Amino acid sequence: MYGSVRSMRDDGDVFVDRGDPAAWDKQVGDLTTDGTWKDLDLSAIVPAAGEGMLALLHVEVKDDAAGSVFAVREKGNSNAYNVGSVVTQVANVLTTADLWVLLDGARTIQYMGSNLAFVNIDLCVRGWTQHGR
Repeated sequence: MYGSVRSMRDDGDVFVDRGDPAAWDKQVGDLTTDGTWKDLDLSAIVPAAGEGMLALLHVEVKDDAAGSVFAVREKGNSNAYNVGSVVTQVANVLTTADLWVLLDGARTIQYMGSNLAFVNIDLCVRGWTQHGR
């Protein structure tokens, strides 16, 4: 079972709350942070449910420099305007965000880290949308 279903809208789309994961889905050592966009496959976490699904990610970032960016976007986007991001405001202080991102049909997104050596990047999929009954 992937999680509990809670209604988001009256037209049948629903939010699936993943529940209570026991660990981070991805951490700094799992990710390449070289300033370029990389694919991130979420198919082992999010079940197949058709096109147009959104994933809700919880991201925690810490770096030894201010201004480091960790961002996510829909796979295939090429511009920097429609992205969700977390930016370190102060060196060695944890910054957190909940970010929505559109999944492609294979449940893949893209991410980018601007710094080569983040202290922490912790990512957890909190849930996803799917078309209702």
